[in-house]
Amino acid sequence: MDARRLLIADPAAAPGPLIDLARILGFRVQPLEGWECDAREAATGGLIALSGTSRALAYEAARAILWQLERGAVVYVGLSSECHEICEIWELIDGSVRVGAAAALTGYRARKSQLVGRLLEDESDDVSVASAWFEQVPCGFELLFTGKRGTGAEVPLVIGRKFGAGALILDATAATGSSRVALLELARPEVRVQSLGALAAAHLALEKAGWKGPPICLTIDDRPANFDYFNVCALRRFLGRMRSALPNVHIDFAWTPDQRRPSNRYVAVLKDFGAGFVWHGFYRHVDHRLIADLDAEMSRGRDAVRTIEHRYGVNFQPVMIFPFERNGPEADQTLAKSNFLAKVQSVDNHVRRLPCPERVSAEFNGNGVSRTLLLLRRASAPVFDRDTMLATCLLGKPLIASGHPYEVGLDRLCAVRGGGREESFFEGVLDFARSKALRSASLAEISIEQGL
Repeated sequence: MDARRLLIADPAAAPGPLIDLARILGFRVQPLEGWECDAREAATGGLIALSGTSRALAYEAARAILWQLERGAVVYVGLSSECHEICEIWELIDGSVRVGAAAALTGYRARKSQLVGRLLEDESDDVSVASAWFEQVPCGFELLFTGKRGTGAEVPLVIGRKFGAGALILDATAATGSSRVALLELARPEVRVQSLGALAAAHLALEKAGWKGPPICLTIDDRPANFDYFNVCALRRFLGRMRSALPNVHIDFAWTPDQRRPSNRYVAVLKDFGAGFVWHGFYRHVDHRLIADLDAEMSRGRDAVRTIEHRYGVNFQPVMIFPFERNGPEADQTLAKSNFLAKVQSVDNHVRRLPCPERVSAEFNGNGVSRTLLLLRRASAPVFDRDTMLATCLLGKPLIASGHPYEVGLDRLCAVRGGGREESFFEGVLDFARSKALRSASLAEISIEQGL
């Protein structure tokens, strides 16, 4: 069984938010029906979902599920206060399971367990929400998540146990359910409570398959630049602080191709740090909606980039951050036919949404060629509060935080313009990345991963 395959035993009784969450995380979703016949010949692992209201689970299907469970699959059972037995699956449970009706909670917390994914470890929040809970927990099961009642007492919300190389997770919060729209609102703690079991099961299945978790990348626009000869010490100090805060941090600098004569020492410091470089405009730092001949502009840019790469011994990634983040569909088409992987654009600070990658309608037809461009979403570092960062990572999406030179002490007129918040600008993002052991990646690497 494929590690990124989710098998649904009863699509008519889908268990809470798991199906939508699995699709966002890249699982292929298919019905269990017809799969059990060749299950023992398939690869092991993956995720299997059952509903506590399901009765019609054939004997052979139950046997196949147990076989996969022993060999590394994660079996998720979404329960409700009306749950019934699910044939032979319940032979794994010593004792009865009883789910209580939804009760008012004032918070939740993750318990210490290897069955709680790395991103959910030590998570807790104070939130007013109603959720079903386990009135009785069978022997051998661990508490994965508990809810807090108004009296201070804790009640089990999600429980689990290891079985062979796999794991069985029972989820009482599935009774409330959720839609994809709600999943994209995971930054709200009350939505997360309803998705804890599904998140734990999906992340555990991915981690068993070697998933390294979502990546983080920092970006800084408008550097390197011509005539910036006196900021090498400030740059070295800034990069040192970034590395002290997160040793594996990666920063991509957006370089405008017409900036062909930056300081050699400045670029050398960036190279020693391991920084990356992406395009910041086809050739000039202008609003690309106003460029009459985009192909000619790109041609000038390619010539300039070749000169820069040869002169400084650097490589530009095939990723674009447009100046002012403004461009029309024609510019997207030019990127697509120029074999760019992606463009990067900030989320609207006034719209509460997660910075999830999207596909851009940048298809073009010429000589039978057609390509689609990936749109990576980023946000200014201060926009990323902890809830937004957690939700973004729980959905398996990259955390891309941006800054400008004047905001991090790298602008020539930093003191005059009132910037220079270098010590704290990225602090929240780096603290979160360190606490969750996020890996770092370049924008090109992220584009390849997200484009699969």
